[in-house]
Amino acid sequence: MKHILSCVLLGMSLPPLAQAVWPYPQMMNSDTKSTTILETNNFKLEATGAGASSDILLQAFHRYSKLFFAGSIDNTLNDKAECDKLTALQVHVLSSDDTLLDTVSENYTLNVDASCTAPSASITADTVFGALRGFETFSQLIVKAGTGDYTISSVNITDFPRFPFRAVLIDSGRHYLPIPLLQAHLDTMAYNKMNVLHWHIVDMPSFPYVSKKYPDLSEKGAFDSNHVYTPQNISDLIQYARYRGVRIIPEFDTPAHTYPSWGKGGPAELLTTCSSGGFDGVGPLRADRNETYSFLQELFSEVGEAFPDKIFHFGGDEMHPGCWENNPDVAKFLKKKNMTGEDLISYYMRNLFKIGNKLNKSTMLWHPGAADNLPLEDLPEKTIFDVYGAWNYSYLQPLLDAGKSVVRSADLYLDQICNTDPDGTHHGTYWGYFSGWDYYMDIMQGFPKNTPLKLILGAKANMWGEHVDATNFIPRVWPRASCLAEALWSDTSVVEGGWKKAAPRLDDFRCVLTSRNIAAEPIGSLLYGEVNPAHSAGCSHEINFEYTPP
Repeated sequence: MKHILSCVLLGMSLPPLAQAVWPYPQMMNSDTKSTTILETNNFKLEATGAGASSDILLQAFHRYSKLFFAGSIDNTLNDKAECDKLTALQVHVLSSDDTLLDTVSENYTLNVDASCTAPSASITADTVFGALRGFETFSQLIVKAGTGDYTISSVNITDFPRFPFRAVLIDSGRHYLPIPLLQAHLDTMAYNKMNVLHWHIVDMPSFPYVSKKYPDLSEKGAFDSNHVYTPQNISDLIQYARYRGVRIIPEFDTPAHTYPSWGKGGPAELLTTCSSGGFDGVGPLRADRNETYSFLQELFSEVGEAFPDKIFHFGGDEMHPGCWENNPDVAKFLKKKNMTGEDLISYYMRNLFKIGNKLNKSTMLWHPGAADNLPLEDLPEKTIFDVYGAWNYSYLQPLLDAGKSVVRSADLYLDQICNTDPDGTHHGTYWGYFSGWDYYMDIMQGFPKNTPLKLILGAKANMWGEHVDATNFIPRVWPRASCLAEALWSDTSVVEGGWKKAAPRLDDFRCVLTSRNIAAEPIGSLLYGEVNPAHSAGCSHEINFEYTPP
């Protein structure tokens, strides 16, 4: 089956931007001396293969048709009007299955023949999600000549991700993040070839998730009625993400991180009152009451249906039993069961795992966390540890030996913007060093060769929400998270080349983002060698800041 779509750009005026390939492909051979002009007025997608009719593929071409023809101006390129123009991008998708799973292939090849006669461009991918990644690379290779023509050079690319889990955490429980911002963030993740959004949707300050079964949770526990996520909001956002090859994993962190928001609209006695060990005399969920688990079973069943991904993040971090031990009813329960407060944490987690098993989801947990005192064999078979403690082989070895998968969050907290520059002489927001380079790392450095790589799923940039909302979220995250994006996608040799080699290319890519109306912050200044000299005065298309004086 073959589908042909046309892209008509008459009357469109898109800003020029710098050429960049970020993240860098696994294998790329290019001939910049051989270029061809693209037919901008009626550029076509010629889709073939079992996946040719996928709505994901067709919608992606409509989106990228607005991005293909925005290449950087290069006055050294000559007009090749006497040559044939490139009129189509041929895309062959082998599989008709466009289910977005954690095991989905994102592999693709991209070949451009910029011959003067009959030039061609093609992408071949196992799945539509590989084709999406190919679209993004193709869009970054197009350059606008000084003549006004859009050109592309001959290139052969074979590309695939190094790690399958390349994520960003967002936190809407501390500050509300509006839907348009989340859409912009998802688009930027796709531009960076990142594929997992970890949504820490609720926390102590606010419960913005609108539950059908327990509407009081958001009505009384959210900041207000305007700062919530309805079932339709969530469904639409999941579909928006799917079209960009991004999975959304929800996190409902318990038993801690629940006061006061959960208690305002939850069932009676959901939270623990105590004489000490809590906040304002209140602490975590009541782990001694069967009613707590009945409530969680119903709530999480609903959440599991709302979020179709096969992973459910149950949190479990920063749990201390002091409040439980200082509640008379819980203390009686502990005495009756001959348990300590630490034992009750394990008791709670075992009950939580029973709920998770009924959801038919893989369990994701913070580590260290509330499951630490349990024998690893007592955990669900497909447990994934979100490691924010130490990240080294000796620390992870017990988990890996037990066959548990791990994701790195350790040292990848975007909210911590105070860093030390490479020579170690400055601490804080150093004026000559872009803090994003702290995340430009090989997460496997120092691990032995016999490390079971299939259990190291990848890593996650964490943007906790204490100090970000719609006013500063995008520039705080991007392009700092881009550094981790390349580290998780590209071959190790790219990161081993160092940040100074990568900096001009990241600076180019930052300009790609601003041209797409993504308010990515500058990475540095020309004086310190972090930026492309072509951008000494900034990108050719900066974000249009509008302000109306009073």
